[in-house]
Formats: sequence, structure tokens, C-alpha cells
Amino acid sequence: NSECIDGEEYPIDIWLELAGYIRPEDVCRFALICKNAWTATCTAAFWTRLYRRHYNLDAELPDRLQPDSIRRMQCLRARVIRSLFHLYEPFSSRVSKSPALPESTPTTLLNSKCLLFWVNKVPGSRSESMWEFNFKLVKLPTKIKNGCNGGLQLPKQYKDVHTNPDSDCYLLRVTTLNFIFTSVVMGMTLT
Repeated sequence: NSECIDGEEYPIDIWLELAGYIRPEDVCRFALICKNAWTATCTAAFWTRLYRRHYNLDAELPDRLQPDSIRRMQCLRARVIRSLFHLYEPFSSRVSKSPALPESTPTTLLNSKCLLFWVNKVPGSRSESMWEFNFKLVKLPTKIKNGCNGGLQLPKQYKDVHTNPDSDCYLLRVTTLNFIFTSVVMGMTLT
């Protein structure tokens, strides 16, 4: 019994070179071509080049998304993806077009724990200021039925690149005309 294998296996260097030409919205499709293409999208070089391709000096980015912070490996992928929502028009327009409160939000937030809560006074459309209540929520992990993780394991040398402390987190922002006293909600679970 000889195993028949159709096709060629190309080295990761070729996949890294090709990755320099894909659009941000095609990263997932590219990674699904083969294991070496996926490995190329795991590298710091891939995410750094993607950032540089779309960065421009006129962009108004938060400090944590500036080029100096992109040089650090820790959470690189998450920072590049966040920066693309500021720098890359198809992503930024997607955010501006989406409704403020999607229909799925209330059920999506069930069984989420409040990690952080803060209030900001923001200028309103009228002469009076408005109040913005922010709740950072994390989705509590669900039990895996068969105990199997199921996905490809990241190469060890790229774990820092893919670390994302905000994974499974949501930001619930409520804006009101009047300040409303809110009791302590940090640590509580939304049921």
C-alpha cells in the first residue's frame, strides 16, 4: 500500500512572500489553503508587514496602536487587527455602518462577567453633556463536551504574537442624558 499524494508542498518562505499581497479580509481564506500558509499567518513578520502596508502618518491611532508598540511581540496580532479598524477603509466603514445595538447583543452577553466599569462625561449633540457608562464583560468559558480542543496548535515561537487578553471580551456602552448612580457591578455575572 503506497500512499498517493497529489500536489506539491512549498516551503514556508514562499507562503510568507505570497502573504505580503493578500488583503486583510482574506487572511482567513489564505490561512486555510494549507498548513504552511496558516503557519505564515502565525508569524510576527506577517502581522508587522500587514500593519506597515496600511499604516499612514495621518492616521489618528491610540498610543497602544502606534508603530512603537507594534514592535513588541506580545499581543501583536490583536494590536494589528485593532489598528486595521482605524487604518483600513473596508474595516472602518464596516464599524460605522453596523447598528449601535445589534439584535443578538442581549443574548450574546448572557453569562458574561463584568471585569471593568467606568463612566465618562461626553459632549452631547445638544448644549448639555451626556454620560457614557462602559462595562467590559468577559464571556465565561463553556465546558467542552468531549474534552477535545479540536484546532491546530500554534507553533510555540508564535504564542506571544497571538496572545490576546481581551479574547472573549465585550464592551457594553450605554449613553444617557442624566447621570445614573450604578452600584458596584465588577465581578458580577449578567444572567
